[in-house]
Amino acid sequence: MSEPARPQRNPALSECNPAQPGRTDTRTDADRQMTPSREKRKRRQTAKAKATAATISARKQTPGANQKNRKKLASQQKRRAVDYFTKAEAEMDSQKKYKLFFNAAKNGHLASQVAVYVLHYINDKPTAPYDHDTIYQIALEHGRGVDQKYIGRMYDNGVKGWVPKDLAKAARLYKLAADKGDAQAQWYLGEMYANGNGVKTDKSSAARFYTLAADQGLPYAQWSLGVVYNYGDGVAKDLHKAAQLYQLAANQGDCYAQRSLGIMFEDGAGVGADAARAAGLYEQAACGQAGILAEVAQIYKDAADEGDAHAIRCLVVLDSHI
Repeated sequence: MSEPARPQRNPALSECNPAQPGRTDTRTDADRQMTPSREKRKRRQTAKAKATAATISARKQTPGANQKNRKKLASQQKRRAVDYFTKAEAEMDSQKKYKLFFNAAKNGHLASQVAVYVLHYINDKPTAPYDHDTIYQIALEHGRGVDQKYIGRMYDNGVKGWVPKDLAKAARLYKLAADKGDAQAQWYLGEMYANGNGVKTDKSSAARFYTLAADQGLPYAQWSLGVVYNYGDGVAKDLHKAAQLYQLAANQGDCYAQRSLGIMFEDGAGVGADAARAAGLYEQAACGQAGILAEVAQIYKDAADEGDAHAIRCLVVLDSHI
């Protein structure tokens, strides 16, 4: 019996020639010289690249998936922002507070954007981080009471290079802060109603906001409300109540209240006449007012040293009163 024919390897299936029957071998000479392990690794990399391209293509075809991912990212961002904001509210250190508010603002927390703007103003930073019109709109809907008050104060006085004077906007922001219980904002708004600044003059509304602030122990609100009762301006005249309010403010060192109460003791209006007590109150008021004038004089002196002509004139006038 003859020996069976030896089987032949199919060249088309050789490891050294992986080209399949009926297909053209497109490998380069460098590919042909690769070891099987390197060739395997390259095939994996190619397959991974194709899979990535297919995923990207699929995402383009399914916008819903992209929207879901965006919502998830936005939710995470919001949680981070709220966390930063909460920590900032409790932080006492001003630098740490600013950093936390800044991080919250960067993550889209609107109240924090207003807070950052206010902190730039309070700390006299050289540039405003946001446009004042944008901040005004955000403050109306999302600002904290304290920030609404500060933004209102900026519009009340006008800040060169930052915020133009706009009394109507100031009054609107004060109202929002006052409704949240901010005593200073309540007094500011009372002043605006009393003088017709940014709002129509309304003496009864002025007395109402003075009362809200005075009830929280704000001395200049207590004095303002005392004046209202002293003259019956928007309320029924009540000298006894006026004297009580002056006394509350005077006890906190308010020199205006000390002077007003001194006049009442001198005239015996609302209280028993007491010349000695009146003199003592006048002396307290003079000391307090002198202290205030001294502080103001120092501010003008600093400006005058830099050549400010207006400050020099004001300093001359103040020197005659100290």
